[in-house]
Amino acid sequence: MYGSAPNLRTCHGRGARDAHIQISYNTDAKPPQRGFLAPARAPLSPQTRRGKYGAILRSWIGSCATLHADCVAAGSTLPTGVLDVGDSEDAVIFLRLSPSATDRRYVALSHCWGSSALPQALTTNLEERKIGIEVASLLKNFQNAVSVTRSIGVRYLWINSLCILQDSTLDWEIESSNMAEIYNNAYLVLAASQAADSTVGFIDRLGEDWRQSMLNSSNVTRIGQIRNPDSSVTEIFRRLLSGCFYNDRHHKVVINSTLAQRAWALQENMLARRIVHFTQSEMMWGCVESL
Repeated sequence: MYGSAPNLRTCHGRGARDAHIQISYNTDAKPPQRGFLAPARAPLSPQTRRGKYGAILRSWIGSCATLHADCVAAGSTLPTGVLDVGDSEDAVIFLRLSPSATDRRYVALSHCWGSSALPQALTTNLEERKIGIEVASLLKNFQNAVSVTRSIGVRYLWINSLCILQDSTLDWEIESSNMAEIYNNAYLVLAASQAADSTVGFIDRLGEDWRQSMLNSSNVTRIGQIRNPDSSVTEIFRRLLSGCFYNDRHHKVVINSTLAQRAWALQENMLARRIVHFTQSEMMWGCVESL
């Protein structure tokens, strides 16, 4: 797990109610190694998260690909329609139909559509989508998905509303029958776990709710702050909490998330070989062998 989460926990007591102290801080210093898939994960500050989440994800994926044989999709093929996101500086992406590519890795997005009008692929605008789609014209969830896909060095992205012809009954019948394979064969699934709809986005708020909960809690004491060599500020808080159940935090956060309330999202979560849940406090990793 990654985000503005505590790095030091002091637990004591017996019985049903234990007490522990959390000392949380925002810094780029790396905490000690804590085992596979939790390597040196320092808190991700708002100032540095945009430049770091790609490196973090590449590290997690690399560890998984090297050590987890069951997480590698056998004979993976690209979906019929995918978005070609190109390079990191490109302002335009392209809808590709049945592309022939030697690199068949693709990222799939799992998210709540919401009530806002989504950008869609239709029979009436298919050629326009193939000519190009301005990234800036997309809703926040889609923009974030493009950004993350590029950051891990993957060229193709699958988003339901832009990769299936939404006004074609035939296309829906064909592609809906392949939905399980699409999520199961994805190189990585991005779960916008706390985004209520497609306009919210799932990157910019990483770490925000942890800091706010620290500030709003009556049990919080602000210890002080340290100015770093790069002029950024490290804030240090102390909070006394009840319970010390760190190991089940992942399951509680994911199960109680906005996205998890949708049945089809549960299916996508279960089918994914590798998935990253973007919550308001952190990125949470899951794969076939780690959960």
